[in-house]
Amino acid sequence: MDNRIMSLFRQAKRTTRLDSQTVTRAKLDDHVFDETVERAQLFRQAVESRPTIGEADNSQEYVPHWDDLMHDLFVSYHAQEEPSVLPQDQVKQSREANRRVMQQVLSTDDHAETRSMTKQDSVSAAFAAMSVRDKAIEFLQGAGKELAEQAQEAGRLEQKIESAEDNLQQMREEIAQQGQATQEQKDAMAKQAKRKSNAGHELAKVSAAMQDAPNTVEHAKVLNEAAKEGKEAAQIMQSLPGMGRGSKDRMAPDDALRLAQMFRDNPILAEVAKLLGRMLRDMRFKRARRITGGREEIADVTIGNELQHLLPQELMALRHPVLRKDFFRKYHEKSLLQYELRGTEEVGFGPLVIVKDSSSSMRGQKHIWAVAVSMAMIAIANREKRDAYVIDYQTRVTGTFEFLHKAPLDAAQVIEMASLSASGGTNTDVAMTAADEYITNAPKFQRSDIVIVSDGADTYSQTSEKLHERFNELGVRIHGVQIGASVSSYLAKMCETSVSAYDLSGANDATDLLATAIA
Repeated sequence: MDNRIMSLFRQAKRTTRLDSQTVTRAKLDDHVFDETVERAQLFRQAVESRPTIGEADNSQEYVPHWDDLMHDLFVSYHAQEEPSVLPQDQVKQSREANRRVMQQVLSTDDHAETRSMTKQDSVSAAFAAMSVRDKAIEFLQGAGKELAEQAQEAGRLEQKIESAEDNLQQMREEIAQQGQATQEQKDAMAKQAKRKSNAGHELAKVSAAMQDAPNTVEHAKVLNEAAKEGKEAAQIMQSLPGMGRGSKDRMAPDDALRLAQMFRDNPILAEVAKLLGRMLRDMRFKRARRITGGREEIADVTIGNELQHLLPQELMALRHPVLRKDFFRKYHEKSLLQYELRGTEEVGFGPLVIVKDSSSSMRGQKHIWAVAVSMAMIAIANREKRDAYVIDYQTRVTGTFEFLHKAPLDAAQVIEMASLSASGGTNTDVAMTAADEYITNAPKFQRSDIVIVSDGADTYSQTSEKLHERFNELGVRIHGVQIGASVSSYLAKMCETSVSAYDLSGANDATDLLATAIA
């Protein structure tokens, strides 16, 4: 074989394949990303809906690697191990804009805090990534536009190089089979080799320009805001009942993402979620502290996908090339064998019935706080495998909402309950009568708690006294929260425990009482 052909064969050798992703990760994380894209339509839309580099309609799309950026963001929130940005020489030059985004986002305290809520939780990680999306687009259309354009050009050149390499490799195989190259084949190989060389030189120039591009204060500002929005999104996801890490029987991924989006995008619901998050952290802690000397211990073997609780034989499957695939399948089906642990929080019994005042005097912050504390009760009930029932009332019952712990949370019910407006007068006996009817028709509720949340001062009547006696006979404990005033005579007589709530910015004396008093 002549020297020219040997030289062309050497040029047919492929360049080192660099990574399309920019953060460190495990193969499992890539697999979970693919599965989440497949299972969650809303997340798939966020990944596949590629933004344009410029804001004008005729601008070119940031096509080649937007999905890779969403992949990076997802993995950075989901990975078990702390992620880091890959060195420049390990990543394709066309992903330099992505690398800069991830470099800044991962450097923030907000990202580190977010990971405590999203790690190994695919839906929460997806929602955090989706919430970072808009600011990432703002960066690529603004402060990082030139970098994005250069990255797109680098992608075009990389494709040229890969195409030339594929052609050269095909020709090399054909010549090997023939035993000798024709003149036509020699010319074709020379053409592809030149094409590859020229594209390589152009790519080197574009890469040098990208490497010289500084990270500006404006870059950092936009991407810091992106990390903050990711954290706020994760907080909302963690706050909502039946969602977030540790929640069992969770709703379908799209329902969870849709519910979280509605709370994030509605100012009033967003405020409810913030209050709810603060309340739940405090209430769960105080509720767990009711038992001293408690600790988690193995109670049973169940199925799931909590890596830290898996049986040893399940982890051994990761070492076997065939069983490894079965492990990934079971992981996504949540059917791996794991230990079921029970600790200090498994202390309650019976369902919770929340009687919530929605009269006109409850408008504003009172209503927001009442919705938040109702949702906190639902979350606690769900966590402790208890059913919850919410009765919304004015002078009549305006809504009833049942949340069974064995069923995934109904997103539509949560939104409807949280979105009811406050108006009209107050008649607590109407709501308590509805609670009596519900308990009577559901024997499983006969060991229950009722929580009344109101700012009114109802009259304690003969009907009230009969209801009080009825609940005593059933063994139902009643707790009252008076918002913004001293405990009314109605709550004092009707309830076993009652308290005033003045500070409506989060947890307070009322939530402390509820955390420790309910069964």
